[in-house]
Amino acid sequence: MDPTPLVVTTPAPTGTILAALAAEAGTTAHAVSALGLPEWLAAPLVLIADDPARPWPLPRRPDVILVATDLDDATVWDRAIHLGADKVAFLPDARDWLLHRLAGLVDPPAV
Repeated sequence: MDPTPLVVTTPAPTGTILAALAAEAGTTAHAVSALGLPEWLAAPLVLIADDPARPWPLPRRPDVILVATDLDDATVWDRAIHLGADKVAFLPDARDWLLHRLAGLVDPPAV
């Protein structure tokens, strides 16, 4: 399996942070501002920066994380539901957790 996570973002601070985290974890994020079905289905992990968060006309899939930065924004949960995200991670608090998830793509835990 290709360990390249898909990062959906605009050229914004969150996208830069996610690219740096992927590099620190030993992988390179494939960053896009819009996405299509093949890359959506093929990526082992999809991180959607909250800056461009909007509903995508794509099927639901596992391992989709909405990455936000504003803990006071209660509407982030509605966006996560509309995107089909199974998790919401707030930066900078979730930095280590995201790093661990990304590192797991490069060196999966033994089962």
